[in-house]
Amino acid sequence: MKRNILKYWFFIMSVGLLFTACQDEYELGEVLPVESLQYEITQNPDDPNMVILESLTPNVTPLWTTPMGPSTRVKDTVLLPFSGVYQFVYGVESAGGFVSADTVELNITTQNLSYVDHPLWDLLTGGGVGFSKTWELDLNAEGISKYFVGPQYFYGTDNGWLGECLVEGGNCWSWEADWPGNQWIADVGDYGEMTFSLEGGAFLTVNHSMIPARGTESGTYFLDVDNYSMTFNNASPLHSPNTEACVPNWYAVRVFSIAKDYMQLGFKRDASCDGELWLVFNYISKEYSDNWVPDDAPDPEPPYNGDANSDLTTNVSTTKTWKVDLDYPYNWHDLAGTPLNDVATYGSDPEGFAFTTWTPPYDETVFSSISVELTKVGESDGTYVIQTETGEVTGDYTVNAKNEIDFGQPITFFSGVGGWLGFSTTAENTLRIIAAENDAFGNVTGIWLGQKAVDKDEYFSLHLKSVANSGGQPSGTGVAFDNTKLAFGDLEGNGNLRLELYNDFGSTKADPPLDPTAVVFNNRIEITFTLQGITLTGGAAGSYNTAVGLADGDWSAQYWGDGPGEVAVTGDGTYTVYAEPGSIYETALVFVVDIKGMAAEIADLGAVTVTIDSIVMY
Repeated sequence: MKRNILKYWFFIMSVGLLFTACQDEYELGEVLPVESLQYEITQNPDDPNMVILESLTPNVTPLWTTPMGPSTRVKDTVLLPFSGVYQFVYGVESAGGFVSADTVELNITTQNLSYVDHPLWDLLTGGGVGFSKTWELDLNAEGISKYFVGPQYFYGTDNGWLGECLVEGGNCWSWEADWPGNQWIADVGDYGEMTFSLEGGAFLTVNHSMIPARGTESGTYFLDVDNYSMTFNNASPLHSPNTEACVPNWYAVRVFSIAKDYMQLGFKRDASCDGELWLVFNYISKEYSDNWVPDDAPDPEPPYNGDANSDLTTNVSTTKTWKVDLDYPYNWHDLAGTPLNDVATYGSDPEGFAFTTWTPPYDETVFSSISVELTKVGESDGTYVIQTETGEVTGDYTVNAKNEIDFGQPITFFSGVGGWLGFSTTAENTLRIIAAENDAFGNVTGIWLGQKAVDKDEYFSLHLKSVANSGGQPSGTGVAFDNTKLAFGDLEGNGNLRLELYNDFGSTKADPPLDPTAVVFNNRIEITFTLQGITLTGGAAGSYNTAVGLADGDWSAQYWGDGPGEVAVTGDGTYTVYAEPGSIYETALVFVVDIKGMAAEIADLGAVTVTIDSIVMY
């Protein structure tokens, strides 16, 4: 084949440029005459689709404009797989400024498809020559990334293909930023599409939906499979407008990965934007995106995981009453139990209840009228008396493993507060415990009771505080207790069944089940306990009186039974007793419950189990 060498020699009048600064004059070098530009654009005689560029002008930096993008190499090679008319421009940067020659056109009449015969070309275009493939940025208008954890990652300047470190000891690191936790990276939106084609040429079409200034771009591209890079002409890949000003060259990228369903392209960030690094944008194929199905993951669960029926009822006895917290009556929670509104102000003045963004409706008369009284019957059921805005509702309830309370009928607690706010059971007659509040001893003193929304993944939750059932006084202070250290039995050999909660003269002194210094109260102490496994002997009395035994640290407060808080024990069951020493009780010295004469009439004392359900002080 005839060697086709194109040589161009051009001449132009030089122009002198002068500028002044600090009252001194400086003169730029002379503008290089165009006739001094020397270069060659040569087609390889054995492969006309290979165009060789060579700058022959001394002491200048070449600036080539080619169909595959710009180049600053003294000698470069451009591979053009397809036939067509291609334009080249040679320019240089010299002491006097930039000078360029006229545009040179080459009419290439042959094809060399071996340039694009590679698996990476096939993955990029969906099949190679004759095919095209459309890609999207991996972030949609709903804020979802379908393959990656976010639309943009960050890599060090020496990372490359598949994140490999290209320079030993170089600037190699990565941050695979998740979008939900780093939403500043990219705004939610439809970022458009980009299509890589090998149909008659290597063409790229990009619809920059999020960057109106770019709009729809059409150009060419070339994938360098040996160096894992890509160049573009007249079109840039999809990217976030947040980074538009920080990347000086959107037309040359480092390829970090290409696969059937995903691709990662790195753009060099300018040092002025907090330092140089690779902004790696994550793309997914349109086919993958259109066929993507979210993982069938279960809904998140609220944080409450206690024993719902016991927490709702047995703080002091099997019945417990709840009232609306007037200082902080309600909120909305997501499915994971996270409050959806931050409380700005609340306190003793209900008028201060507000969220950070708005003041919610409040009606002290309505809220203070609401009460929920629950009485435990079995392990997961009981009865209720609910005082609503309009009247009393009674019935039976059950509690399931998800801490949902089924009231067996629709109940509207209130409606129309502020003209629109209401709280009621769901269509399934249920409410769910979203979260619980505990005192320092682990006793549940508050709950968030949630109504699941019909049209969204959230709960409207009522904030309830517990009150004691006698006189409506606030619940007392609980004492933490370790049942594994409880001592019980005929401990004194007198036929009484003794429950030794703490005794400075007994076995619990060495390994106490409670902190004796925590037993401090002014009026009364209540103990709820459960007996199981009791079988009485023939002819047994069948009913046995209790006697709480109390003495504080200096014996100034004592109680030894026979008061109004004692009960009759008849066998297995849960019982509550209380004692009122008549003076301030500080630090337990003796703290026991005796069931008089019962141990002597139990057929098998070793089969009996005892648990202390609660200890509450007033």
